Amino acid sequence: MLKKLSDEEASRTLMTTAQTASYFGVRPTTVERWRRLSNLPFVALSRRCYRYRLADCENFVAERLQNRGENA
Repeated sequence: MLKKLSDEEASRTLMTTAQTASYFGVRPTTVERWRRLSNLPFVALSRRCYRYRLADCENFVAERLQNRGENA
């Protein structure tokens, strides 16, 4: 079972591309595409090393669920 993190912990928790893909249930290439299209916020540690905040991933899902409800 997943532990619910506080907002502060979620904002400090960084995930790799593979971890982020697992979180969303998609392939790493999908996360990379979202990054390139500026759909998903990221932290660039170097030119080829990216991390994703758990809080940003949670917001990404929440926004899409909200938009989905508005379009229904």
